[in-house]
Amino acid sequence: MAANDDHDPVESLLGAESSPEPPADLVKTVMARTLDVERGFSAWRRWRRAQHANTVWDERRSFVPGGGIVAKKLLWGIAGLAAVAVGIFYLGGYPPVEQGTEGTVGAANRYQGAALSAKDVKVADSEVQMFIQSDTFDRLIKNDVTRKA
Repeated sequence: MAANDDHDPVESLLGAESSPEPPADLVKTVMARTLDVERGFSAWRRWRRAQHANTVWDERRSFVPGGGIVAKKLLWGIAGLAAVAVGIFYLGGYPPVEQGTEGTVGAANRYQGAALSAKDVKVADSEVQMFIQSDTFDRLIKNDVTRKA
């Protein structure tokens, strides 16, 4: 191996080259073509493109993800439509009110059954309740043999 094998000739050529300079008349040529294309547009389209460029480059624009300006315009549009709808309903008398609906329906009629008496209340045998609350029943419930039976 020679001592020059460490040195890559491609790297030396790439490192030696500086970035190429654009042609001197590049900007002039591009702008001339742009003007030629824009002359073919209608006046309305040229105006709309200018308005769009102003909107995009406006320094006061809030950079909200999703387009803050569009969202604000949409919000104002919906608010305007809602105001118009409320005005139409108010002037048109919606919902229509007919004669005889001025008063209230009245108080609710509640159930008017007879009061409960001692005969109506049935109580289970108290001996069963006493057995369920006893220590014997508690031991039976906790016993595995008894629960399996």
